[in-house]
Amino acid sequence: RKGAPGRILEAHGGILFLDEIGDMPLALQARLLRVLQDRQVVPLGGGGPRPVDCVVMCATHRDLESRINDGSFRADLFYRLQDHCVHLPSWRELPDDQRQLALTQLWAQSGGPARGLRLTPDVRDAMLGHTWPGNLRQLASTLRTLAALADDGATIDLEALPPQLRSRDTPVA
Repeated sequence: RKGAPGRILEAHGGILFLDEIGDMPLALQARLLRVLQDRQVVPLGGGGPRPVDCVVMCATHRDLESRINDGSFRADLFYRLQDHCVHLPSWRELPDDQRQLALTQLWAQSGGPARGLRLTPDVRDAMLGHTWPGNLRQLASTLRTLAALADDGATIDLEALPPQLRSRDTPVA
């Protein structure tokens, strides 16, 4: 009753970002559809309906149309959410120059360069050539870990990489 207002009410007047909407259970999909239709939410702790006005943005790695066909995603919810769909390519789909730029930017965000850390060309090649099944999040996490484990001013070589990155058995498709 005196708890948090909930994410939807917190988004009132702004943006509600729903990550992995394709994994949302059907029961929650029905509740979300009701909120989108009525533009109001009824708090779980009690009280009457509260108006909510927000932009809804969603992300998923799922093929929502196939999930609609197999009955695990509501078509009516999909049609409410799909005003403007953007496909973000996976790491494997990016051209070489974009992978290099992404690696450079993610390395900068890891804090490595600010501490004087450097990646050898072999390490950069291993990073660029890996398939990264976890996509940019996995790459960013690996770079943060490399930076955290290195001493200031160090040069990070192949020996610092996890074993799966030291081999070139998984080239970019």
